[in-house]
Amino acid sequence: DFFYVPSGTMHAIGAGILILETQQSSDTTYRVYDFDRKDDKGNLRELHLEKSIDVLNIGEPANSRPVTVKADDLRSTL
Repeated sequence: DFFYVPSGTMHAIGAGILILETQQSSDTTYRVYDFDRKDDKGNLRELHLEKSIDVLNIGEPANSRPVTVKADDLRSTL
């Protein structure tokens, strides 16, 4: 499956999901919630609430019309 997530759009993934996130060269990630995960020293990882609000893109709602994919006898609605 392919999902386009425009720059500045808040997004997350769930447990057990593997993704390939292709993006422009950037080493910037702003965490707004981190499920109380800890770094390699046992400290809670830093959250970036103010910075993330500054760059959050609250534009038009995403196009959420379902897409049906058919192959042989299989059918999947995304």
